[in-house]
Amino acid sequence: TGVQTCALPISAVGGTVAFASTVTAAGFDLAIAGTEISIAANVTGSGALTLKPSDTLTSMTIASGADTGAAILDLTTTELAFIQSGFSSVTYGRNDSASGYTVTVNSTQLRAATSILTGGGTISGAGNITGDVAGRGLTVSAGSGGIVNLSGTLGTAGTRLGAVSISAGGAST
Repeated sequence: TGVQTCALPISAVGGTVAFASTVTAAGFDLAIAGTEISIAANVTGSGALTLKPSDTLTSMTIASGADTGAAILDLTTTELAFIQSGFSSVTYGRNDSASGYTVTVNSTQLRAATSILTGGGTISGAGNITGDVAGRGLTVSAGSGGIVNLSGTLGTAGTRLGAVSISAGGAST
C-alpha cells in the first residue's frame, strides 16, 4: 500500500505476485518477477514494464487460455488485457534463463514496443501477434544456443507491427 515514488521492482522468489486492484506506475519502470503473476485489475504507466519468472528455470506462456498451475508462469489473455497502452515498452521473459527454459507465445495484441526474451532456451508459438495500433515494435531474442520458432502471423491489416527483430544464438524458423 501507499505511493511508490521511484522505479518499482516486485519479486516473489518461489511464489506468486498478485494484483487484485489497480496498479499505477506513472512514469516509473515496473519490474515484476514471480513463479506466477496474477493480474486482476488495470496496470498503467508510461515507463518500462517487465514481467518475468523469478528464477532462470521457470518457463513462461504469454496469452494462455487458462492458468496451468505453478510449474509455468502463464499470463492469460484475461490478465494481459489488464495491461493498458501507454508503457514505453513491455518485456516478457529473461535473458539469463537456463537452456531448458521455454517461452510459448499464443495469439496476442501488443500494447507497447515489446521484447520477448530467453537466455539459452526456446521461444515458440503458432499464434498471431498484432498491435493495438499500427507500428508497435517487436523484438524476439533467444541467447547463446537459443531457438526461435514462430509460425503465426506477425501483424495484420490495420494492426501492422513496426520494426521486427528476431535473433537466436542457435536457430530460428
